[in-house]
Amino acid sequence: MGGAMGGIGGALARMFGGGQQRQQNPYGQNPYNNPYNQQMCQTSYQCQGNTLVYRTPQCQQQPLQYCQYGCDQTGTMCAQQPSPYGRGTDGQPCPQPPQKPDNGECSAGVWQSLSATNNGCVTGWKCSVTGSPTAPKAEITCTPQVADVGATVSIEYSCSAGTVTATGFTVASSTLSGTASAVVPAPAQGSNLATFGITCAKDGLTAGAQCNVQVARPSIVLVANPKKVKAGESATVGWVTAGMRSCVVSSPDSAAFTDANKNNTSINGVAQTPAINSPMTIRITCETLGGATKSAETRIEVE
Repeated sequence: MGGAMGGIGGALARMFGGGQQRQQNPYGQNPYNNPYNQQMCQTSYQCQGNTLVYRTPQCQQQPLQYCQYGCDQTGTMCAQQPSPYGRGTDGQPCPQPPQKPDNGECSAGVWQSLSATNNGCVTGWKCSVTGSPTAPKAEITCTPQVADVGATVSIEYSCSAGTVTATGFTVASSTLSGTASAVVPAPAQGSNLATFGITCAKDGLTAGAQCNVQVARPSIVLVANPKKVKAGESATVGWVTAGMRSCVVSSPDSAAFTDANKNNTSINGVAQTPAINSPMTIRITCETLGGATKSAETRIEVE
């Protein structure tokens, strides 16, 4: 979460025209006696896990933004929505799976999915010939796909035969199909997924299936610039959030400010206050991706 908040702070700094000042060069202007000229990097953006990282001209890596939906296929931008093909056990979006071949091409058996990436993403199909023991089939789904920590998710599961063992929730080993519920735990460090799974076992053969719930980690940073004004002056309000579906800024001290921003539901944004003659409280109220409500306040003083 520290990396995400660092990226939020950087975004706010750029929002108000700030930025890190370049360190003074103590070696003068001679290019042959200037170690600052000996190592320059091309700026770039790159995803590391679920964090978008900026590479500076000085070859430093700065966490820029936490990606709620992971990274897109290019690895250089945050994905704008969940992958339509699900996510693997490593949390990365699955590519579009190849089309399942016609059953007539495997008349002596059944098609079984393959995962060359070993993360549950389907990358191919194999014709499994009948006549020998076959592994049971395991299926599981989780609803909803995005939830806050502590929320309850509904799980549907089934095993075609044998016994079932659950991970992340509880079922009777003899109950091969049904529904269950589980509370979303805080994910491990560096992850934003809660994983639930089943293992079906029969005749020494096993099959497993997993479903992931994206865990929202809602946070809000709300600032006013400046935080103190002279009577009759205005201020700029900026906010950056993570894990939010929508946000609205308002002020219990200014009906004009509240009315001017009532239709602005941006999760990241900037707003201008009217002329301020007395202390003014700014409030932001957001709906999290998991459906909860979270708010924050800041106060602008008058000299």
